[in-house]
Amino acid sequence: SAPPQRKCCGCGCRRRRQIVILADMPTQQMADEVQVHCLADPLLQRITTLFLPVVCYKQGNPTDISELLSVSAPNARDILVARTSENGHLSDLKAISALLALAAMPADSPVNGDVWVEVCQEQSLRTVKTILPDSHGIVAR
Repeated sequence: SAPPQRKCCGCGCRRRRQIVILADMPTQQMADEVQVHCLADPLLQRITTLFLPVVCYKQGNPTDISELLSVSAPNARDILVARTSENGHLSDLKAISALLALAAMPADSPVNGDVWVEVCQEQSLRTVKTILPDSHGIVAR
């Protein structure tokens, strides 16, 4: 018989949660950025060591519906559209473009999970809610 699967975090599921990062950059660069972010905070480093799900990196365009479908965005429990640059206006434009793609998913593959959008400018929050009313905007400066 097969060995029992590890539970992810005590929640009762039989597999570790998976995080898929879709970005328009090389996968190694994505992995490096995640590593730097997780090692920057000692508490986050401990939590990451204990509960880090399997992280998969996919190079692609997060504003392209076919790319979102290829990473099973409609089946995700949570989706985070993270900011992409230090330029607040440009970052918000990219985040809103990705949100438009999520909102335009085919009728047979709607996004069912919670969508969180990181924006830099407060005025972008209204746009986020207009495009996808059930989404949540986060202002990160």
